[in-house]
Amino acid sequence: MQIQPILLAGGASTRMSSPKQLLSLKQSTLIRLTAEKLIPCSTLPVICITGFLHTALQQALTGLPIQFIRNQNFSQGIHTSIQTAMHHIITEIESDAVLIALTDQPLIPNEHYLALTRAASSNPDQEIIATQYNGIAGVPALFKRSHFSDLVDLQSNSGAKQLIANNLENTILITCEMAGFDIDTDADYQLLLKRLDERF
Repeated sequence: MQIQPILLAGGASTRMSSPKQLLSLKQSTLIRLTAEKLIPCSTLPVICITGFLHTALQQALTGLPIQFIRNQNFSQGIHTSIQTAMHHIITEIESDAVLIALTDQPLIPNEHYLALTRAASSNPDQEIIATQYNGIAGVPALFKRSHFSDLVDLQSNSGAKQLIANNLENTILITCEMAGFDIDTDADYQLLLKRLDERF
């Protein structure tokens, strides 16, 4: 199965004092750490959707197999970044599925991304493989080709969550409670640093 990883990084981090994608963590950045977890999931280069930032994200991911595409409509919501990726994939790439990930869920382990891809390959009749946490079914999530047009047609700023909710009968849910910790504010980032300090 040919899987196309998509890293959504177009947002402006309006609730933070600096762009979350470039926040420092483990002598790296949030976006680079996530990209490095996605790379082993496919033989295809990761597609990184930029928006508010472009050049700075390219620099942050120097040396990695990444294809950058800029979403000119990033201010209209995360669904426009998904649409930007899907328009490119449908017209330019032979792919059986897409794996959509965010830059602000840094505690998700490498193994979880690989578990999503393995579940997709071993369950050909299931069209969506999604992450379950805090009673939510969301991203990171893998969508097979039958849902590509649905991803293009997304109209809500909830991203792909509604698409998953509408297709639960054809969805495999893999639990990863770490996905429930995301970085939306400066306080979230400080809490993340505190957690890591306590762990190590």
